[in-house]
Amino acid sequence: MIGRLSASFLSASQTAGSWAVGLFEDAGGMGLLFAQTLGKCFTRPLRMDAVAYELWKVGVQSMFIVCVTAFFIGMVLAFQSAYQMAKLAALQPKTLAIMHGSSFAGDGGNAIRNLASAMKEVLGKGE
Repeated sequence: MIGRLSASFLSASQTAGSWAVGLFEDAGGMGLLFAQTLGKCFTRPLRMDAVAYELWKVGVQSMFIVCVTAFFIGMVLAFQSAYQMAKLAALQPKTLAIMHGSSFAGDGGNAIRNLASAMKEVLGKGE
């Protein structure tokens, strides 16, 4: 029995030890990468024409994919907002508090349904 217990303990400690060694190797590799990157920043004079070119390449040339991504994220958010508005209107709130403005007191469910219909007209049919 003691032999089996010590064998399972050794197996568990070996697994934990190999995990810890892997963790420290990864952390050391990231530390070396950071130190090398930081060191290369100051080894030669900064060429502003190369910096401007890279900024243009990364910024301006990526506008198409940024716009496409923003369009699809906006569509998802519009559909999720319509779903949340329907759930909130079903609660029939009496007061609606707006984050940076005045509050609305009255038939909150009707106001939310009117807002949802206006959003559908502007953004398109959702459901």
